[in-house]
Parts: sequence; C-alpha cells; structure tokens
Amino acid sequence: MEVAARQAMATSTAPGLAVALPGPQGEPPGRGVLSPAGVRLALTAAPATDGRWGLGYGLGLLPGGDVLAYHEGANHGWRAGLALLPDRRAGIVVLANGDAGGDAIDAVVQRWVASGEATIARHTRVVRSRWSRGPRRGRS
Repeated sequence: MEVAARQAMATSTAPGLAVALPGPQGEPPGRGVLSPAGVRLALTAAPATDGRWGLGYGLGLLPGGDVLAYHEGANHGWRAGLALLPDRRAGIVVLANGDAGGDAIDAVVQRWVASGEATIARHTRVVRSRWSRGPRRGRS
C-alpha cells in the first residue's frame, strides 16, 4: 500500500474517534461536527438490535460494565479498527496492511484493553465487542 493511502486512512479514521470523545481542553463530544446529543444517540443501542448496534457503531460491554463502541473498515490490502470506551474518554484506532490484518488489529486492541491503559488519558484512543470478554451486548 502506498504511503499516501495509509495517510489517507489515518486522517479519515482519527476524526471519527476524536468526534466521539470529549476534547483535551474540555470540549464536549461532537467537537462542533456533531451535537453532544447526536454523539449520545450514535452511542446508544438502536431499537430492534438487541443492544448490539448504535448509529454507525457496534456496541458491547466489558466485564467491568464499561460500554465499548466500535467500527471497522476494510478493503483489498488493508483493515482498520476503531474502538471507544466513552465513559473512560478513551479510544484507539489501529490500521493494518494486508487482507489478514484483522487478527493483528484484534491482538492490539485486546492488549490495550487488558493493559489498563484504556483509562482517561491525555491522548485519544478506541475498541470493539469481540475484543471484550465476559457478558456483553456486542456482536458475537
């Protein structure tokens, strides 16, 4: 994959993470792109989804009860994963080259969640339900 394509993926995925979380200077979720109410709606389970889907996000629960929101993307030659822990104001975006990059993304996100670094931090990161363990509302 060309460097320009990887850069385009990073610059198009990171704002999706940033807009869903409060800003580092106390800016509300939405950052002027969406209203805070619109962000809450996107991160709330839609009717008839068994609690599994918001608007554009898959939803799940971590064993401790934290909500996990996620979104994935893929095309020939690349994979992308965005995961959010909105209550912790944390998220992660992981990009991988190759059609089999999903396994690498899963491993990175699982390690991030298990490490305890998925806490309120000065930086912004994201997760998805198959990365969580235990009871959850997310996709199986």
